[in-house]
Amino acid sequence: MEIQFLEWEVSRTDASGGLTINIVAILDEIPGAIAKAAGESENGGGDNKFWEDALHHMNTNLVDLPIFPGLQVSLPLMRSIVSTAPQSLAHIADANWQTSSFVVFIPPAPAPLVAPAARVWIDS
Repeated sequence: MEIQFLEWEVSRTDASGGLTINIVAILDEIPGAIAKAAGESENGGGDNKFWEDALHHMNTNLVDLPIFPGLQVSLPLMRSIVSTAPQSLAHIADANWQTSSFVVFIPPAPAPLVAPAARVWIDS
């Protein structure tokens, strides 16, 4: 039996279900679980702290990218995003990259997601 942990978290209907922070927390646990299974210790400090923080930030952006336009978050989707993301600013303008990258096909987030926050900032 295969457990679809990510799909379960995304589809939870309680107040905290599907929140980016909870999905990212699950993704952040995966490297530690792999290291533990391999018999390595996970000390969470020193040189590893930089890489753990970088992975956390990437996971946060990676989860938000499909959530904002309303796409279903899944491991295959996130893998496609990471593996076809631009590696430089030149990639963004490259026609070959534009036809082969999955990132190009993600629709932009609707304006109402940004507008209310901007309105509060302007009004205060």
